[in-house]
Amino acid sequence: MATQEKYPNRWIQLVLGIVCMATIANCQYGWTLFVAPIEDKYHWARTAIQLSFTIFLFFETWLVPLEGWGVDKFGPRPVIIFGAILSTIGWILCSKASNLGF
Repeated sequence: MATQEKYPNRWIQLVLGIVCMATIANCQYGWTLFVAPIEDKYHWARTAIQLSFTIFLFFETWLVPLEGWGVDKFGPRPVIIFGAILSTIGWILCSKASNLGF
């Protein structure tokens, strides 16, 4: 089966991918707006708060080769579903955090 027939919506997928990346990038750029309120509420050091963001950036970027391998081996759908599940778990855990160490 030709690539053209296999993925007829590849341009739509590209545009949606860019929209998704822009969405997460806005969260990254907006992070600095949340540092002061977090510091005020929990009295955590700014360096400790920023460390959590640094860890997020590290895993977001350095796991991309593993994600690419997963897409090659299993296809995009299971990788996206697995990522969505992990993201959901992460958001839930972060919403329950009362200290930096959990």
